Amino acid sequence: MDPVKVSLSEDLQVIQSKLSYHLPRSLIVFHEVESIIKNRVTGRLVHVNRWPDFSVVTVTPGPRSEQDQDLPRPAIKYSWMMFYTDGHLEDAQEMIESPKSPFNYRMEEKILLTGFPQTCLSMLQNHTTQFGGQLWHKSDDGKFVNCVLMAASKNMLQDFAIPTGYEVTDLTQSDVQLVMDTWKFAGKDSSMETYVKHLIRSRPSVKLKTDSGDCIGVMLQQYYGCIGMLYVYPQYRRKGFAKIIITSLAKTMFEIYSFVGVSIESYNKESMDLHTKCGFDFVEDGEVFWCYYSSPKSNK
Repeated sequence: MDPVKVSLSEDLQVIQSKLSYHLPRSLIVFHEVESIIKNRVTGRLVHVNRWPDFSVVTVTPGPRSEQDQDLPRPAIKYSWMMFYTDGHLEDAQEMIESPKSPFNYRMEEKILLTGFPQTCLSMLQNHTTQFGGQLWHKSDDGKFVNCVLMAASKNMLQDFAIPTGYEVTDLTQSDVQLVMDTWKFAGKDSSMETYVKHLIRSRPSVKLKTDSGDCIGVMLQQYYGCIGMLYVYPQYRRKGFAKIIITSLAKTMFEIYSFVGVSIESYNKESMDLHTKCGFDFVEDGEVFWCYYSSPKSNK
């Protein structure tokens, strides 16, 4: 059976509604479908393995358009996302291997696999070799970024009082350089600055500062829905401020969502412990990976 393209707003809302029943494991694709519905991102294709009784959802780059140049970051233009419901791994494999697979689009590009189910890694590796490309990650050891999903509901979240002399505010466009200076993945890519501006403009964020205006730390919601980009200045660490920042952002997001998620590198036990203290728990079957696909025509 060929994958089914879904583009009508009312049908996308049906997908989002079904994904909500699979939260928090469906967090990444749930938020991406929401962003499409709310027109936060454009030029994206949504497919399901069948309609309306689907068990697999993918989001992939659409055909090239003039809108491409207006998107704030290559990862938003060119990323693959996938979710399959419990017990339907074979359906996911069938969709990946289909002659009309959504993962056949834009294969001449460099594409980011965003929070992809770890169980599908070998399937994607086999699929992409057919196009002469490969999956890779640009890191010191050349390995994929394996992550775990953690999530919290409103009743799980711990409450940490903001001490006298400090306040929590939203980030503004005047804070863009501050985020660029503290985010480990910012690098020297100018598109990252545009990406940060986009996040601050369109997503929840927090900045903890003293009454005199000194910044303690920041955190934002990423384009794929999870919170991240946490940074606390060294002189303020080990004093409980990170927990205030995390829970403050989560409280803001609970005004809209039933779950708040975070994707943490599998080696980062310190971050896992920190989020556990804030009330987050590990998502069952929530192992995901991040890497790139590049074709012979694209440059690393």
